[in-house]
Amino acid sequence: MTDPTAPGDGPALLRALHQNQQRLLREATEARFRARIVTAAGIDPEKLSVQGQRTLAWLTGWDTPTIDGLVEILSATRTAAQVAVHRKAIDRKAEALRASETATAAALARYDEHEARRHDRD
Repeated sequence: MTDPTAPGDGPALLRALHQNQQRLLREATEARFRARIVTAAGIDPEKLSVQGQRTLAWLTGWDTPTIDGLVEILSATRTAAQVAVHRKAIDRKAEALRASETATAAALARYDEHEARRHDRD
């Protein structure tokens, strides 16, 4: 079996191999960064608009410290939003409880009035 490459092709082949390895490493890093951003934001990237997907792709090309900071900001924002949602739910439940207590107190007052009238008739 003969080698189809010329002897002078060695450096070019090594450069191409190195570039391919660098590309594969970059793609793996960007995929990891993408997963971290998506998880921190709590989003479904498939539901993003074309512009949103372009922006996400752009963000994944940044360096590790920038991605770390972005993930921290997204996580804090998501946590704050979840707290706000829970706070609203708690406020609604508290309001419903107050309304129920008010209705119960009114029903007890009506019952007491009814019982008082019934005892007056007896």
